[in-house]
Amino acid sequence: MQIYIKTAPYNQNSYFQHLIEHLVIGGYGSLQQYFKVAYGVQGTSWLNYSSYFLPPTIKLQDMLKQIFSPLDMSIANREVEMIKEELSGNISDVTLLVNRIGRSLYGSTFGRAQFGTKFSKKTIQLEHQKYYNEDHLRIADDDFLILQRPSNILQSVKFDELEYLVSSRKYHVRGDSYFVKIFNETPSSYVLCYFLDWLMGVRGEYSSNYIGRQYMSPVFREFFEYPRHFLLVVDRETRAFLSSTPIDQEFFVLAKKRFLETSVLLQEISLILEIRTGKIVEIFDLKKTINSLKVEYIRQLLFF
Repeated sequence: MQIYIKTAPYNQNSYFQHLIEHLVIGGYGSLQQYFKVAYGVQGTSWLNYSSYFLPPTIKLQDMLKQIFSPLDMSIANREVEMIKEELSGNISDVTLLVNRIGRSLYGSTFGRAQFGTKFSKKTIQLEHQKYYNEDHLRIADDDFLILQRPSNILQSVKFDELEYLVSSRKYHVRGDSYFVKIFNETPSSYVLCYFLDWLMGVRGEYSSNYIGRQYMSPVFREFFEYPRHFLLVVDRETRAFLSSTPIDQEFFVLAKKRFLETSVLLQEISLILEIRTGKIVEIFDLKKTINSLKVEYIRQLLFF
């Protein structure tokens, strides 16, 4: 079981939502309550939502009560230190790149997976009250099928044209080269980025496991969600691989068919799009959008 809370970055920074996630899980208060609402729960905070994975031993209603209860601010300093330790390791090239591009898009305060943002306990409590309620709640099963959503959602997502590429650029991070494509946020561009990310992974797996080019997949890629943009990143080796072994028609047709047959992929897209847009995704419309993709267009986009 999974719980999703629609949030937003505070001053273009995800630190507040990260801290709230820690306070929610860490505010159990007693050993009995720890095993009731915290043991085995995995929390994750992104720029637009936070999620909580519940193991079978945690009852949904107990966790919802914990999530919606006022935060225990007496543990705030402890959780701040835990986040500091969590983020004290080596920061990846992609995280540095995501933050660099984010600052160019959203201003100097942008931050993902950063530590040190100043906060007041009152502000944290207000942010928790603002988002941690029934109006921002989705409950999904382990395959991302939505089981509960806000009752006031009436509209459906409309999928527009797919031409929303903003820029394609090369960046240098600590001596390594990375190639990025930035897309404006639309439902169609999210579907496109998700599909491209999946397709690159499958292409790399096929090349390493079945063609026998090498033991490890030659593909390194990242798909990142900003508040109003999407980012695809590949490294230099992946760019060379995609250029030297372009996707052919047969591979594309079979891969797209398998994607459309895999309900967990469609359900994850539907869940995240509903969280981001506040509108319901009709699976028929989603499949129609994916089915409209042509191999020529995909080849063009995979040329970084």
